[in-house]
Amino acid sequence: MLIAKKIIMYLLLTHTAYTDIKRLEIENYTIAAGITAGIIFNILERNNPVSILITTVIVFFIYLILALLGMGGGDLKLAVMLSLFYPDIIKMANIISFSFILSFIYSLYLIIFKKAGMKTHMPYAPFIMLAVILYEATAIRIFTFPFLQN
Repeated sequence: MLIAKKIIMYLLLTHTAYTDIKRLEIENYTIAAGITAGIIFNILERNNPVSILITTVIVFFIYLILALLGMGGGDLKLAVMLSLFYPDIIKMANIISFSFILSFIYSLYLIIFKKAGMKTHMPYAPFIMLAVILYEATAIRIFTFPFLQN
């Protein structure tokens, strides 16, 4: 089950990153497919519905605030979709932090080398995908609370 879940998640993340790079847009049908898959996997894995709900709501509000500050709505929907694949708030906190750090570093690079300005729109989905890969492939953790782990 875990392998199928990871494959589907990475396919969805790859597709959203690609479309975000090409068109600065994340397609709703991809998000809908991901939310559906995330719900199905949570049911099959018998994950705690309260934990899923808390994680999803917290992620939603974090990205809602960012959307009000200028981040795209597709990024908000992508983060909510991803929270269904990672229904643990500590894991999502690490992934969110990694994505912010990676996008910040890339933004600084663009600004320093005059390839973009402060108002330039840039895709965020690739940084979410890279953050998931970084989280999965390394032992680096920004947030660790042993008493909250399963």
